[in-house]
Amino acid sequence: MSPKEQKIAAGLSVFLTAALPTSVGVIAFRSQPILANIIKGEAHTLPSLTSFFFNYFQGSLTCLFILACVATWISFKAYHQSSDENQSIKFPELLVALAFSSLISIIYLTLFIFSTAWPVYNKLTER
Repeated sequence: MSPKEQKIAAGLSVFLTAALPTSVGVIAFRSQPILANIIKGEAHTLPSLTSFFFNYFQGSLTCLFILACVATWISFKAYHQSSDENQSIKFPELLVALAFSSLISIIYLTLFIFSTAWPVYNKLTER
């Protein structure tokens, strides 16, 4: 791989590290009011995960944002340390930051899906 191709791959890694948690946070932020209306009026029948997630929604978004900033800072630092011609790009650091960013995004999205799916499932199966 040529040095120019390495720079492009490293730049894409930094972009993905920042973009994955941001897109998950936007999806959750935009769909939260709609899903809150679906489960409105059923506070006594909600699972504990749902009530915990919706009661601390801003805190969970802030936590996701802080973790995403840490991952982006690590990948950006690895990208800029390789700006000299003599240094090689630190792909292991970029890969770890990208994997961490993907992991926190998947965990947050899974928590969001489970916390909204259980009340809807309970409502549909209630007879």
